[in-house]
Amino acid sequence: MTDQAIATLDTARAAAYVAGEGFEYEHAVAAAAEAWQGMERDAMAFGVHILAIKKQSEHGQYLAALKRLSVAKSTAHRFAARAEVLVFNNLAANVPTLGHLPGVKLDALVKLDRRQREEIIDAEAGTIAGVPIEEAAKLSTRQFRALVGAGAGAAPKGRRKKNGDDVANLIRTLGPEDRRIVMWSILRHGYHLGTGYTVTKDGGR
Repeated sequence: MTDQAIATLDTARAAAYVAGEGFEYEHAVAAAAEAWQGMERDAMAFGVHILAIKKQSEHGQYLAALKRLSVAKSTAHRFAARAEVLVFNNLAANVPTLGHLPGVKLDALVKLDRRQREEIIDAEAGTIAGVPIEEAAKLSTRQFRALVGAGAGAAPKGRRKKNGDDVANLIRTLGPEDRRIVMWSILRHGYHLGTGYTVTKDGGR
């Protein structure tokens, strides 16, 4: 398993590496350190190495690796979670441009369950909630979270809704430009807003 393959998220090989193929603890720690130094370019490579260390090492070894890297456990968990979602949900293979999203925007996708991600990500069209990924990457973090939240629809069973009406309440807090972007996606896809009504593609309720 080469660092280049991980850096470019060769999904099948990255998944095999995380599962143990070609994994060697000291090499993984050294590669993670190198990726950490080149974080802007190798953020996903870092996440894959950390994920492999976490899955293939003893708990004490994992914590020792983080100490050697001077990386907080919460930070490592965040990068590993991003890598896991992209590698094991075929998103890296089917929608490679997702790996180019800024980390905070990937975090918004990680927080969704698999069904919600499948609902809003169109691999063939290269869009998130109807917005081209390249354009979604340019949105502010607030705009992106609003877009993803609206696109994912109602919260899954067992998840506590925000103020009883998550998406609609979120939309009410947005400024005119943010609201325009989110409502454009809702009108295009006809997503349920969780308030007892649904906005459809033709604008009806």
